Amino acid sequence: MAHPRRLRLSWQPGAGEDFSPDAFLGAWIPRGDLEIDFAPTGRTRSIAASNWFAASHISPCEAESRGLVHAFDSDPEALCGLAFRGYLLTPPIHMWCDSAEIWRYWRHPDATHNGIFAAVRISRGGRRAELISDAFGISPLYYRVWNGVLLFATSARLLAAPGDRMDRLAGRALIQMGYVCGNRSLTAGVRRVPPGSRLIFDSLKPVSQQWFAYTQLPGGERPICRRAVREVEECFQQSIDRCLRLRARDYVLPLSSGYDSRRILAALHSRKAAFQALTVRVLQKDNRDLDGYWAAAMARHFKFSHRVIELPPPEQYREDDRIRRLWTDSEVTEHTWGMQLSRRLPGRTSLIFDGLGGDVLNNTGYGVAEFHTAPEHDKLQLIARHMVDDRRSRVLTRRYWPEASDLRGDLIAYLAGLPAGRNLPDLAFLLVRTRRGAGMWSQATMPAGHVPVHPYCDLDYIRVSLRYDPLHKLERRLQDRCLEEFWPAYFAFPGSRRLPPDSKPGDPGLMRGLNLACLTQLQNEAEEASFRDLKAWLTWRGYVLLRGATHQKWIAHRCHWWMYPILSLHSRKRSTPPCWTSANQEGISE
Repeated sequence: MAHPRRLRLSWQPGAGEDFSPDAFLGAWIPRGDLEIDFAPTGRTRSIAASNWFAASHISPCEAESRGLVHAFDSDPEALCGLAFRGYLLTPPIHMWCDSAEIWRYWRHPDATHNGIFAAVRISRGGRRAELISDAFGISPLYYRVWNGVLLFATSARLLAAPGDRMDRLAGRALIQMGYVCGNRSLTAGVRRVPPGSRLIFDSLKPVSQQWFAYTQLPGGERPICRRAVREVEECFQQSIDRCLRLRARDYVLPLSSGYDSRRILAALHSRKAAFQALTVRVLQKDNRDLDGYWAAAMARHFKFSHRVIELPPPEQYREDDRIRRLWTDSEVTEHTWGMQLSRRLPGRTSLIFDGLGGDVLNNTGYGVAEFHTAPEHDKLQLIARHMVDDRRSRVLTRRYWPEASDLRGDLIAYLAGLPAGRNLPDLAFLLVRTRRGAGMWSQATMPAGHVPVHPYCDLDYIRVSLRYDPLHKLERRLQDRCLEEFWPAYFAFPGSRRLPPDSKPGDPGLMRGLNLACLTQLQNEAEEASFRDLKAWLTWRGYVLLRGATHQKWIAHRCHWWMYPILSLHSRKRSTPPCWTSANQEGISE
């Protein structure tokens, strides 16, 4: 008789923080018995069968201990286990709904799924595992095969195992762009589920099926005219209505002074929805207070509930940064301010209306006409050169890091399957910057019990927006025109997209001080672990600057853009305890 496969699970690496995002993880083997040594805590819920296991945080906003994992035993040949994070618009279901509603939907995984989600199905009496991502892969879902077991989680940090090594190409991407691109993670062997796909495991080798076809999206041939503006606006209002059909006790709008959230504001306020607007006072565009000032001005004028959240002192800000790095697995360098917003959310299940995707779908993502006028065979190379320059090569050693050209080649290979045509640059932006950078703050650092929703990512709205020529959208600013024509009173307020004529630059001291606090924390962690690794990572020039930054603030300010991701990678390597270990003493990575 074969011995069962036994693993130990430590749910929270780096325990001690008072922050629990909505996350799930699990393990599965195709044959045999799987035993997980796991001591549940008051914040987690777990389910298990003979060959699989899943666990999640629970919602502190519900009377029941509701989590993101569900077990069913009515039909042993059908769906028997499910992990689900996110939401679906048709029908309206989110992760904190009743298990029966969620189960009814995921009995049929072949549908076109309109929503932002990560889902894992265990079916056929436990003999099959399926990992499913949303159309653009915005909701994170990672997996690896380790020690003969398929492991999956919504955070790459929750897949850490003994002997892990850094994926150096992913590390170079973080240093280069501020986020990891493609389907890589910072750990070699840990992958992100490709966008719009199902990975089907009947054995430990997956079969990939693409449920969402980018070739069926419109080609962007139509010009922008008044009728186009009306069609786009009507479709956006339908998207807002779909989002509001998701049942929740509160609505929250993270409100900036830009047009993405302002357009959501107009839609919610016109419906007399009882929402709470929250604005973190971050300084931008030469340290101007644009968001806090103009969001508050709109709240006074239109009389909706609004709160400005001040940034914390440096000590709290750097602790927030540590927590953000923990739950994003250091995959992005933004947004530490999001932790302050997360702490101000209601104590009840809430929909968080985020403007993700608004810029790229309405005004084009890169905002450079050259991308849209270049010959088709040059577009991907042009995008790659735009995203990956050679400046970092002056401080990064060639013997350790891949070249910038290697990263550009990897990026082009990742995007090579996109359909050629006018919309290729915008689709590339959605799958690179939006998916792996901008979307991470709401996906990885939202506290359990809340649901981030993204009206601009409604598939119907994406299809309508992509009908129109991106060069026309860039020239005529479709987002601006929708606001100006349908919501002129909201459009009239200045902000980050339209600076008031008398706006003067602000004092850079605040943001410099907060950034320096985070950098100093990372420098201290590097000192404790010695600088041996960093000597191998950096050129002589880079190493001298890094050491000099510990004594000279002007060097730290000037070089923060590359020192922060380097030290973040160094800290991650030194301070990531294993989440999974082998109870059979067989911890061999595959």
